[in-house]
Order: sequence, then C-alpha cells, then structure tokens
Amino acid sequence: MLDKFSNEVAAYKKNPSFWQGADKVKVEQIKFPVYKGNDAFKLALPKGDIDWAGFFQSDLDTAFVNLDKEHNHYWMAPVNMYSVFVNQKDPILSDVAVRQALNAAIDRDKISKQAVSGLADPANITGLILPNQKNYLESAYSSLSNASDITKAQKFLTDAGYAKGSDGIFAKDGKKLDFKIRLVQGYSDWEAAAQILVQNWKDAGINVTVDAWLEDNYYPGRTDGKWQLMIGGMVGGPNPYYMFNSYLNSKQIGTTNFEQFSDANVDKALDQFASTTDENMQKQAIQSIVKTYVEKLPILPLYNGPAWFEYRTTNYVGWPTKDNPYAVGAPWQAPDIEQVVLHLSPTGK
Repeated sequence: MLDKFSNEVAAYKKNPSFWQGADKVKVEQIKFPVYKGNDAFKLALPKGDIDWAGFFQSDLDTAFVNLDKEHNHYWMAPVNMYSVFVNQKDPILSDVAVRQALNAAIDRDKISKQAVSGLADPANITGLILPNQKNYLESAYSSLSNASDITKAQKFLTDAGYAKGSDGIFAKDGKKLDFKIRLVQGYSDWEAAAQILVQNWKDAGINVTVDAWLEDNYYPGRTDGKWQLMIGGMVGGPNPYYMFNSYLNSKQIGTTNFEQFSDANVDKALDQFASTTDENMQKQAIQSIVKTYVEKLPILPLYNGPAWFEYRTTNYVGWPTKDNPYAVGAPWQAPDIEQVVLHLSPTGK
C-alpha cells in the first residue's frame, strides 16, 4: 500500500489485508528512491544505499560485484528488446527502401559489444528474441546476418532511385536522407548505441543526428508522432505474441504502437494467435508476422533487452537467479515484481 510519496521517493508498506495473507509477506516496506540517470545508480548501489536495481553499467563486475562477491550479484534475463522505432508516417521513412538501407547498415555485433559490454546479445532482425523463441523461427530466416553491410544498404537506395550528392548523402526528388533520432539523455547504453548507429548510417550515406530528451518528456512523447527515428525498449512476454501485439497491432496506435504501423495481415495473424490454443496455428500466425516484419521493417531491432537486475543479499535473500528463475528480477518488470517480493526474507543484518 502507498505510504509516502514525494519527488525524491515513493514508499510502500505491507498491506495487512493482502489476499494471500499478510504473514506471507516478509518485507515490511519498499522504498523507490528517484535517481536522475544511470550515473547516480552507479554510486548508490556499491555504497549499499539500495538493495535492488535495474540499470545498465558496463563495468558491473569491477564496480559492483567484485567489491563484495558474497553479497553483490546480478542476473540479466533476456526477455525484452531494444530497437529503433521508425515513424511510418514520415514521408521519406515510409519508403521501405529507406528502412531496408537503415537496417542493413546497422552493426549489431558492435553495438552489443560496445554499447552494452556484451551483457546483451545482438537482436535478430526477425523481431524474435533468440534463443528463447527459436521454435518460432523458420529456417529461411535462420541465417540472417547481424553484420553491417554498407554495400547492401546503398544498393537498396540506388535501386529505389536515390543518388548520392557531393556531400555524401543520398537524396531523391530534392529530399535528403537527413533524420533525427530521439533517445533519453542519460541512458548510457542508448547514447553509446546511437553513436555507433550514426556512424553506420553516415558510412551508408544517411545523415542522422541525435535528439536527446529528458526522461520525463521522452516517455509521454513517444506517441506524439513528431519524431522520425527513436530508440526505445520493447517489453516481451512468454511468447512472441505479447511484443508483436503491443508494438505492431494497428489497434495499439496511440498507445504502444509508437511507429504507427498498420498492416491487415499482421492484425489478422495476431487475432488468429489470440483466438486459438492450437500451438501449430499459433506458430503459423507468428511466422506470418515475422515474414511481414522482415519485409517491411517498421522497427529495427538492436540488441536483446535483458531485464537489467542487480541485487544485494546483505539485507534480503530469496532473489531470482539463473538457477532459480521463478520471475524476472528487474524492479520495473510487472507482474514479476510481486513474486520477487513474496520470495524475499530479511537476513536480520
């Protein structure tokens, strides 16, 4: 139950009327302090100011785990995805050839290694989270490359009638391939990924500049339609339907379908999946969506989204781990956080 709330912290106390019985809850209070960006977390977690966190840090082993190997731990479950949303209503980005070029130029392996220090695998361009969802992957798409292919990217453009100008930027009908990419200022992994993307696209003849927003403005602004490219997270689920339904269903335009993608075949396949328990029919529905996804590229996957999760066992034990994955551990992953709290017990320290 909400106990206290301010700009600095939200505090919750145990509900004495909890439906499973208050005696099952061993955590008396949970405090959610507010930190402005990852840098503040990097100081608070090793100092012991917090027990539970969910953020990216490139030197997590040296800066956190190695300071107290007995109590400081992390587990990054690959359940989400970080991608570049492409505004389908933009007059230039609505051209699939431009999206294909943007996609082909991306060096996902480099982004994985440099932006997230190898803690997250490169994303698959099918939109499936692999290897978790490999059962849905058709053999025709099993060998798609994550490597940057500048020659291929430029061929997409020249075949579509674009020509490179004296400034090295492709253009068509007097309109240059010149875009802005929106992201959250202070999200260090997004910022590092954006630097690589900008260089990849420059090499391909596409000019992109970074448009960094404060976190408080970025999230409500995702649905404003006033951006061209946008780095963002995609929340997954037990199977591919959850993510595809959130971000590709035309009924979700204005909510989670930020890029305003609309495709009748995708909508039909989503309805098919939701209307049956037949696993073969569900698999066929997902594979139909994947085919459209690869062909139209409304969203450009970057790297698998681990549920960033750091924890300390000094004060509480019972956290989910790779060996005991009863829930996703990230403190922002609902409804898993309820299960985490129900498994925790104080150490008495």
